[in-house]
Amino acid sequence: MAKKISEYDEESLDLTNQFLLIDDTSQNKFGKLPLSRVFDPAYGIEWDPSADTYTRLGRIAGYAAGTPTAKGAVVPDDLLPVQAGMFGCVVNDAKEMQYRLSATNHANKEDGNAATLTGADGQVMIRVPRHWWLQEYVGGKHRFWVSPYPVKGYHEFTGGYIGKYGATMYDDGTSDYVDGDGNGGADIANDVLASVSGKKPWSSEDRADFRTLAENRGTGWHLLDNRIYSAVVRLMIIELATLNMQAAISEGNSKFASWVFATCIGATGKSNADGETSNGQSTAGGNIGDYVSYRGIEDIFGNLYQFLDGVNVKNVEADLASYLWLCNEHANYADDVETNYTKSGELALLDGYGANLIQNINDKGGLYTSAVGGSSTTKLTDYYYQAYSVLAPGYVTDWRVVLVGGHANFGAKVGVFCVYAYSGSSNAVSIFGARLCLF
Repeated sequence: MAKKISEYDEESLDLTNQFLLIDDTSQNKFGKLPLSRVFDPAYGIEWDPSADTYTRLGRIAGYAAGTPTAKGAVVPDDLLPVQAGMFGCVVNDAKEMQYRLSATNHANKEDGNAATLTGADGQVMIRVPRHWWLQEYVGGKHRFWVSPYPVKGYHEFTGGYIGKYGATMYDDGTSDYVDGDGNGGADIANDVLASVSGKKPWSSEDRADFRTLAENRGTGWHLLDNRIYSAVVRLMIIELATLNMQAAISEGNSKFASWVFATCIGATGKSNADGETSNGQSTAGGNIGDYVSYRGIEDIFGNLYQFLDGVNVKNVEADLASYLWLCNEHANYADDVETNYTKSGELALLDGYGANLIQNINDKGGLYTSAVGGSSTTKLTDYYYQAYSVLAPGYVTDWRVVLVGGHANFGAKVGVFCVYAYSGSSNAVSIFGARLCLF
């Protein structure tokens, strides 16, 4: 029996052997047109790491793949339905959306009235819509695909919310949102991780404590994890057709000559007036007002490193290898374990600018450095740190956690592919921050 297009929303979409009957008596034509040419929802980008070139794929194949300007829309939103489905909103602790924010100015609600971004109405989040994705490695080239509809062989991202801002803190003792000062000291059992405007982000807790602080907000609230971070980065790559997000948007808060929390880190909300426009500011020598924003997600790189949950790194002396372990189930997130995690490839064994990514990474997703040798303007364009090369012989096995993005005096090394796989699970320093997410 023939199917309506709408029926494909509920099952894997395989258009290979589906056809549309053509009966045009005026042209004396009758035949079958492959449905894949009529309705092909997938689109993506191919990156050739050898030549360091990009090619758009699928429904956006006709558009150039040069680095766009910060606000330039090389591909219109109607051809980027997944990215266009991202929006800012305020969500209460019970996971109820209170209202959407204006696409052109997040200081306002969608209806034009002033929004409350201080936490009184809820947490300020960016919705990442449900979609289907695929990462593949074909002929020495990486391909990244997304689709707003199910496609056979693709993996589902069920949808979620990522904090608009780097995480701030709600102090249970004072019943108020408070500024971070770089010294940590949260009441782990009672304080709550937050995403609100007008407060300095929190730092100097370890990953397990940040995980607990996020989950203190209630069921469904979690620390930023590999699943949603990878989804956002894939969307960035496909939309901007580059791995160099600093050139495509902004270098953000990354140019301070030295690190002092008080002078390098300002209050959240610097991107509010941009709404869902990708934009930023970056000043030579550093400026506390510098920032970068991708479709409303403020400081997705730079400012402070962000812990990434659901990712563990295991260095194994006998194997001469650094293994990446991934998990997508929040209930199973834990430090220094492989139980309930999937071995997902081998990481580069040396520090340096990334030159290639782990191939065919599996259904967990993720974009992690497999080799170094790039630069701040070529290949991955961001820096990778690991602990493997500094481990003394006889260590046998060694566990590390992962942070991403870089920080305010990291310079050209910052970016969405900046991975810090050096720190142990108990490390908590002033450059280590967090971000809230909700599923």
